[in-house]
Amino acid sequence: MFHSTSARNSARVKDPQVDKLLEAQRRELDETKRMATLKELQLYLAEQMYYMPTVLQPNYDMWFPHVRGYRRHIVPWYNMGDRYSLVWLDR
Repeated sequence: MFHSTSARNSARVKDPQVDKLLEAQRRELDETKRMATLKELQLYLAEQMYYMPTVLQPNYDMWFPHVRGYRRHIVPWYNMGDRYSLVWLDR
C-alpha cells in the first residue's frame, strides 16, 4: 500500500525510506529482525501520516439458514464480487 511501485499505492507515496524498509522486511528471514523492521516502518509511517486513520462504524451481518458459503470479509467493501461467487442457496 505504501511502496512507490505498488498498484495499491493510491496516495502515490514516493518515499525512499518507506521503500527501503519494506524491501528489507521482505528479505529478512529472522522473524525477530523482521518484526523490528516492521515496527520501525510503522513508527515512520505514523510520523509521515500519508493516510488519515478513520473509524468505521460497526457492521452486522444476518442471513437465512439456507444461505451457504457466506463468510464475513474483514474489509466489507473490498473484493466482494469474489466473496459472493462462493455463496449458494441450499434449498
